[in-house]
Amino acid sequence: MIRCIKLRRHHRNTLQGFADLELTRVGIIIRDCTWHRSGGGREWVGLPARSYQDEDGVTRWQRVIEFAPDAHRAREQFYVLALEAIHAFVAEQERGAEAREAEAEAVGI
Repeated sequence: MIRCIKLRRHHRNTLQGFADLELTRVGIIIRDCTWHRSGGGREWVGLPARSYQDEDGVTRWQRVIEFAPDAHRAREQFYVLALEAIHAFVAEQERGAEAREAEAEAVGI
């Protein structure tokens, strides 16, 4: 199971934000996974990477974590579960915001 424990919204091109994902069965937290959404609604999660400058001064990205080349099933399962976890986290945030708004209206703020 995967649980999103933190989401920092950051909108730029397809990027929607950075998520910290907990792999609950093994107790590992993967920080700064990227959450993307295209204009057509397609979504994906990127594993953490760090930037570096190549010999021509161009910024490139090196993966910090990656799946083995033959781990197709594990990779697909991870991405499906990661998106589900992010969606659940967003839904919980929205429910909390709605509850706070309703409470503010009830006390006349």
